[in-house]
Amino acid sequence: MSRNYLSKFGINYENHKGIFRNRYVRILLITAMMFGTFYASHYLLIAVFWIIQKLGLDLSAVNENVLNTLLAVVVYVISLLVFVSLLKLINIKLSRKEVAGEYLPTWKDIGLSLLGILVYMILSVGLLSLVKALVPGFDEAQQQEVGFSNLYRIYEFVLAFFTLIILAPIAEEILFRGYFLGALLKEHKPWVAVIIISIMFGLIHGTWNVGLDTFALSLVLCTLRINTGSLWPGILVHMLKNSVAFYLLFVNPNFLNTLGG
Repeated sequence: MSRNYLSKFGINYENHKGIFRNRYVRILLITAMMFGTFYASHYLLIAVFWIIQKLGLDLSAVNENVLNTLLAVVVYVISLLVFVSLLKLINIKLSRKEVAGEYLPTWKDIGLSLLGILVYMILSVGLLSLVKALVPGFDEAQQQEVGFSNLYRIYEFVLAFFTLIILAPIAEEILFRGYFLGALLKEHKPWVAVIIISIMFGLIHGTWNVGLDTFALSLVLCTLRINTGSLWPGILVHMLKNSVAFYLLFVNPNFLNTLGG
C-alpha cells in the first residue's frame, strides 16, 4: 500500500505493513472492497436522485426502462473503475490475461458453456431442493426484481435484452470472475477464492432462493474461469442462464404453467 496515501490518515507504514501483508487480512480487505464498491455505486445513484428531487427536476418524462438501462451502465462502470483502483492501492496488479484470458471465444469455450449450463442447473435444483427440505417455509418461488417491467414497445424489449443478457453477464464476469477472483487467487488457494466469491455473488442478488441459485451459478463460473484461463465460458453460461430467465419473465411468462398440461 502506498506510504504517502497511508500517511494522509496518520498511519505509520512501517508499523502497519506487516498487517497489510497478512493474506487473511488482505482477503478480508479485498472482499470488503468488492462488497463496499458494489453497494456504494448503488447508494451514490440514490443520492444523485435525491438531489435531483430536491432541486425540483422532473424525470417522469423519461421512460423507466431507458432510465434502468442507463443506471445499470453507470453502476457497472463505477464499480469496475473504483474496485480496480482500490486493488492498485493495495498493490494488486492484474494483467489483462490474468483478468480475462483470450480476446475471443473458441469452439472449446462454446462447448464448455453448454456443459456448464447443464451442471449449473443440476447443482441449483439440488441445492434448492435440499434447502427446501431442511428449512420449513422456504419459498423457492420468490421473484427477483430485475429492474424492468411493462415492456410494451420494441425498443423496451431491446433495452431489457441488452441489459440483462449482454451487459450484466459481461460486466459481472469481468468484475467478479475477472478482477475479484484474480485478486483472491494471489492471496489464497482457488477453492477459498471460489467459496468467498460465490457467497458474495449470492448475497448481492437479494432474495434467498435467487441467492442460492446464483451461488450455484458462481461455483460453476469460477470453476470454468480457473480451469480454462478464460472468462468466455463463464460469460456464455451467464448469458444462457439470463436468456432463459428473460424468456420466462418477458416473452412467455405462462410457460411453466403449461408444463402440467
